[in-house]
Amino acid sequence: MKQLIGILAVILIILAVGTSEIKNILFPLKFKADIIKFSKKYGIDPYLLTAIINIESGFTEVCYRKGKKSGIMQIREETAERWIKEMKMKNFKVKDLGSPSISIKIGAWYLGQLKNKNNDMYSILEGWVNRHAQDGYMYTQDIKKRYLNKIKLNLNMYKVIYIGMLR
Repeated sequence: MKQLIGILAVILIILAVGTSEIKNILFPLKFKADIIKFSKKYGIDPYLLTAIINIESGFTEVCYRKGKKSGIMQIREETAERWIKEMKMKNFKVKDLGSPSISIKIGAWYLGQLKNKNNDMYSILEGWVNRHAQDGYMYTQDIKKRYLNKIKLNLNMYKVIYIGMLR
């Protein structure tokens, strides 16, 4: 119920202030071709991929930073290297994480792997939140819960604001 009220509040704000300006600030949509391409390739909802990118980086390009999360999908170096091996992606260098296209491809692949294991939205989102756990990065239950709620809210907003635009 709280989530529905939150969604309605954001929609009312957008309608009151002006749809295009607020939409572009709160719910930007960049790299649309890559989002569509890789969500189709890995069988995931493009709106989910878009919502996660917005939560992770706000679509702001983040260059590679040693020991930090990098790229618009905010993937750590050691996690990316493990996923790249599984993807059998050739000629990858960790600095490539700063490329939006590479970041989206790697993130979409991982979300697709999560979907293949358990095609349940909560499991997919929880798997994304825990993506760095194997490398020793853990979140408290409270942080996970808030993070999951933010992704769900963003997902619903992107589906409303960009209806039919990511298919």
